[in-house]
Formats: sequence, C-alpha cells, structure tokens
Amino acid sequence: MDQVEASSVEFLDLSGIEEQERAGIITSLHSSNPKIKLPWSKTSQVYTCDESTTYGEYANGEPQTNHDSSTVRQQHTNGVASASYVAIDEVVPTAKSWASLFNKGGSLADKFSVRDPMPSIVVPQKSDVKLKNVAKISLKEPFKSHFDDPNLIRMGEFLSSFAADSRIISLQPRGLINRSNYCYINSILQAILACPPVYNLLVGLSESTSPSTEKKRITPTIDSMTKFVREFNHLPAGMRVGRRLDKNQKKEHSILINCDTPFEPFWFHKLLSGVRSDTFVVEGRQEDAEEFLCCLLNSLNDEMLELMKLVDSSSLDTPSIDSSFSSDEDKEWQVMGPKNKGAITRRTEFSRTPISDIFGGSLRSRLHRSGDQSTDNIQPFFTLQLNIEKTNTVREALDMLVCKNQLEGVTSSKTNEEVEAWQQVTLEELPLVLVLHLKCFDYKLDGCSKIMKALEFPIDLKIESKMLSLKSNYTPKEKQYKLFAIVYHEGKEATKGHYVTDAYHVGYASWLRYDDASVKAIPEEHVLNPLGTRVPYLLFYRRSDSLNKNK
Repeated sequence: MDQVEASSVEFLDLSGIEEQERAGIITSLHSSNPKIKLPWSKTSQVYTCDESTTYGEYANGEPQTNHDSSTVRQQHTNGVASASYVAIDEVVPTAKSWASLFNKGGSLADKFSVRDPMPSIVVPQKSDVKLKNVAKISLKEPFKSHFDDPNLIRMGEFLSSFAADSRIISLQPRGLINRSNYCYINSILQAILACPPVYNLLVGLSESTSPSTEKKRITPTIDSMTKFVREFNHLPAGMRVGRRLDKNQKKEHSILINCDTPFEPFWFHKLLSGVRSDTFVVEGRQEDAEEFLCCLLNSLNDEMLELMKLVDSSSLDTPSIDSSFSSDEDKEWQVMGPKNKGAITRRTEFSRTPISDIFGGSLRSRLHRSGDQSTDNIQPFFTLQLNIEKTNTVREALDMLVCKNQLEGVTSSKTNEEVEAWQQVTLEELPLVLVLHLKCFDYKLDGCSKIMKALEFPIDLKIESKMLSLKSNYTPKEKQYKLFAIVYHEGKEATKGHYVTDAYHVGYASWLRYDDASVKAIPEEHVLNPLGTRVPYLLFYRRSDSLNKNK
C-alpha cells in the first residue's frame, strides 16, 4: 500500500451491510480510480462538506442546510449522507415507489430513503423530501428490460382487461405461524384473504403466469401475494353450513371448524428483510398493522401499473404513479356550482389499477373564504383515517370527519383583511372495499399513548348523503356497506401489544378469530364487544352492490 499521512486517511465503515452489497460498494469505489489503494486517501481534488445528515432527518422532511451557488449530491455510507459539491443542476426528484422498497436489486440508498410513516397515507405517495441531483427511483427501467418476457406480458394483459370480480369464495381456514413479532403481518394477510375481489384478482394473476417469473423478482410483492393465496384450498361443499339455519340455531349449535395445517408465510419476512427496520414503526411504537397494509397496497399498485404499461406502449413515457402526484402536474379548473358560485377545483390525477379499483376512494377538501372563490382539493386514499378521541361510535367519527371547521386568521386575497372562513371534507368517491383506520394511538409531546375505549361499530354501515360531495351520485345500494373483517390491537400500551383478526367466513356462516396459528369460531357479539384491552383498529367493509355473488 502506498505511503500516506495518517491525517489524510479516511476509513469507510461497511459493518452491518450484506456481503454482496459491500463487495459492490468496494468495487465501485476502487474502480473509480485504480491508483487509489485501501484505505482511501484524500486528495486536493476532493472538496468535502462539514455537514452530515442522518437518514432520519431526511425521512422527516428536507434538511435545513444553506449552500451557495452549488448544489449537493448525496452519497450514502453506513447510514449517513455525506455531501460533495457538484455542478449546478436544478433537478427535483419525484417520490420513490413503495415497490422499490422490496426490490432486492435496488441500491443501498434506495432502501434507506423511505420517509417515516405519516398520519394519513394516500395513494400514491407524495414525497416531503426535495433533494436536488438525486436520480428518480422508478420501476420503469427493470420492466423495460423485460419487454420480451411472455409471462410479464400476459400479466399486463390480464391486469389491463381485469374487472373487479366480487364472486364469493369459501376457503378452508389456516392459521399463520408467528415465530417472531410478525402478528402485524399475519393479521393483515388474514383480513385481505377474506376479501373476495382481492383473492379473485390474485388467483387470476397466478394463473396467467408461470413460476419462472418469480425467480426474476421483478414483481416481488405480487409474487408473494399470489404464493400466499395458493396455500389455501376451497372448503369442500360437505363442510359448508347450510344457509337455512336461522340465528337462534347458530347460537345453540357450536360450529366445528375444519382447519388446514398452519403454515408460516416466511417469504413475506424475506420480502421485508431489505426494508428499513423502522418502516412500520410509528414514533417509537411497535410495528404498525395499518402502515404495513398501506405499504402492501401501494407496492401492489406500483407493480401492477408497470405491468400494464408493458402492454400499453402509449403510456410508457407518461409519468408513473409515483411521479404523477407533484403539485405542478395536478389538474386545476373552475367549476360553477349552485347559484353560479364558482370554485377552483384541484384534482390529483393518477393511473388506475385493479388494486386502486378495489380499495381506492377519494376525499374532497373545500376551503371557503367569504368574498372569495372556494378552493377544492381532491385526494385519493386507501384507508380512511378517523379520529376517535372525542367520539364513542364510528358514526360519530364519520360525522366529525365531514363537519365544517371554522378557521381563524384567514385573510381575503382581495382586501388582505381577515375574513370568515371554514374548511370541510366530504367523500368524493366511494371504494368497493372501504377500510376505516380508527386512530386509537394518541400522540403528544411527552410520547404516545393508547386510547382505551369501547368504540361502537356497526355490521351494516350506511354512508349518509351529507357525507358525500355534491358531485357524487350513488344509488342507495352503493352507499351501503357490510363489515367482513376487523383487525384489533390488544394491550394497554402503544409500545407493545398484539394484533388479531376477526373475519366473516361465508362457508361456515360464522365469524372466525385468527390469532396467528389459532383459528376458532366466535359469536357475533364477541366481535362487536371486544373484551379487555382489545380495541378495533382497522375495519374492512364491502360495498353492498358487490355482495351475494356466488362462485
């Protein structure tokens, strides 16, 4: 090794990084200058910056740094972003897709650049981080390189022509083994499995491709979900409970549940092994089931969109779902309402996929100022966030969501004087499957606590007309929902606890409780009146116009 002064030597700590990725980093650094030997010595041609920022700072927003006429390119080493000056290039990246989290071929910086979970997840994600000179992370390139893959083409064709299939299915129940702290994964998987439109979609995808696609891992989330649903068999007709039984008979006769052998969905654990360890942890809490659900749906949505682009050449050069949400690309127009009152409407556009057709809804947020035009913003969602701290029922929480909130300190754009103003949120688009996120964790300056209350929630949920925007036009049946799954959180504290799922099984005409590997039938009153520290966290409802379709 060449002789260098000790003061000019800088060691690169690569501990904790997988061997293959560590070798790639060493190779790339060494190949950039063959004359440099390890350890690397600084030269007069390298200008360093005194500032260093941890990944946590980026996850919470743009770091407050002051630079002169130069911009900064981030170089990630061992969890710290160091800076080196480069030529000026005003490029603002778009948000990274959730699917890139699960892409094993992604870079180290790619895996560590996910922002911390926000209180409300919408689809797709809009990044709060605006770094310059950082290349956009997209699924386009890996998919473009597989234009000639017949399996991917078939999957894209299937998705492009797919219409939501709500035919009811009856599967033989199976528990999920939990050897670690994966109850937040198991609970979500059981709830999704109880949703016929999702099951039918995944089975169709599985039948349109061959196992060879899985080895390439271009669609890791789709592969994992199709592998999961293939682990379940249809419940034999002889085991199904006759529909002729009335409620009294069901209460008097205990139902014998014939379960298949429990198994461990270990491929999901491998899928998440490349994701930052605190991605599903909210401000120090344990892994969060709602965060995992949103991550899963977003990732499925991203991968499906890219597959659909393979068979639609006209859309290949259009913004992807993770880049089409920047404020500059949102469409804005003026709408004339009742009595010729105008309103500026701003809608976040995005490409639809079968997943967004099932779970995707949208909210209209209106800001009204006296003497000015109203401003409307329309944003999509996968889970509808409901504050429950000041409510006792889901109905009250929905009423609170859509009530008018008086605003103070708002000034007129014409006179610059303070005027009366209010803001109101209404439902613009109702999803086929409505997921209500009951926010039972209370965040304050001194930490996070769990809201312990016996919140009432109905089996049959009606969306009142007052909750809908004036532009919405739904039939009575399309405004009616039926509960089919509940994810509960057990435990007194927010920092620890356990997730279990209750789901309605059509074949047994009964509610089943999925507690990891344990599966048992429970009466409906136990579902609606959870005991002890168990509180409802996620409520899954199906729209009534998709019910009563047998398969």
